[in-house]
Amino acid sequence: MEEYGHLFIRTFERFTQAASVMGLNSSYICDQEPDLVEAYANFASMFVRSCPKQVLAASGSLLEISFQKAAICCTAMHRGSALAAISYLSCFLEVTLDVMLESINSMLEGSYCCIAIQLIARRGEGLVSNIVYALLGVSAMSRVHKCATVLQQLAAICRCCDRTIWNAMLCWNSLQRWLHSAVHGLPVEYLKPGEDDTLVPDWLDALAGAAVDYLDSKSSKGVKNNYGHMQGKGGRVLKRIIREFADSHCALTQI
Repeated sequence: MEEYGHLFIRTFERFTQAASVMGLNSSYICDQEPDLVEAYANFASMFVRSCPKQVLAASGSLLEISFQKAAICCTAMHRGSALAAISYLSCFLEVTLDVMLESINSMLEGSYCCIAIQLIARRGEGLVSNIVYALLGVSAMSRVHKCATVLQQLAAICRCCDRTIWNAMLCWNSLQRWLHSAVHGLPVEYLKPGEDDTLVPDWLDALAGAAVDYLDSKSSKGVKNNYGHMQGKGGRVLKRIIREFADSHCALTQI
């Protein structure tokens, strides 16, 4: 497969840089082009899962564009578009974490792992903000599991980075800042009285437990206990908190 690396990159480049894809700059536009969003998100997922890591490393700028577009599309009202976009984000984060755990002591500059960490550090704030917005509105409940999984994966990556030389760029405090910014950036009418003070610490506690579950799922003990996405106690708590948030705020966002 490596011998076709340039072909894969060229194909991904042509798709990503198409005017229609580059024009996906708002949830409104995503709602107008649901077939395009789903096709692009599915292609990007296949690209990330199938290509050798050196091919992914050479596609850093394209991956960043696709990550940014998916973060925008996950706020679309169209259910299929939003779920496809969130699935791609989850795919990207899962592949990144797997590579991180394989090379935790040898993250070389220019490797896929380092490029992905830099990408997440730059785009993480926008991702968290859009995931929170994706949990608001009429179709929020259908996105609970996938949004919770993305947040769990992101939390695990931030925890993992705490133990690397890249912790100055990406760490647990990064996630804390992003979540604080996302919550305090919401319109006042989207939050219940006093919720802006309690939501962030409650979510961070749940994310910490979910991150441990996810990292354990990658160890031999974790595989034995099957503590994967939302399966351990921490993951279940996170999903419950996010479900309650989406359920209780659906009515508020329609007022």
